Amino acid sequence: MLRLLSLLLLLVFVAAPARAQEDTVSDGYPTLIGGFNALAQEMRYPEAAKAAGDEGTVFVQFVVDEEGRTDDAEVLLGVSEALDAEALRVVQQARFTPGRADGKPVSMQLTLPIKFVLPAQKIKDR
Repeated sequence: MLRLLSLLLLLVFVAAPARAQEDTVSDGYPTLIGGFNALAQEMRYPEAAKAAGDEGTVFVQFVVDEEGRTDDAEVLLGVSEALDAEALRVVQQARFTPGRADGKPVSMQLTLPIKFVLPAQKIKDR
């Protein structure tokens, strides 16, 4: 399991192809190479966020291009500067199998909610 970090990673697919034409039909969405576990292992809970007790879900929107790279990543809804920056860092280095439309790789826009949760504090016996 991850140290001091619990992540809920879900892909929320937004629309279809990012630069779609009206007659384009999606054959499949991008898939994260290595799965969500690989992405979660890259996450580091920022010390500043831990110290401040920051928790919450950062929503990052980005485009997966025809080669599976992420582009145009931005925080749609953030929590704190430190958590937002960490979510962006991990998304920008992620690699995907590109989405396909009409049998060809295409750019697709995705939104990824990343939930940061601090571990519960141990209650000392009195």
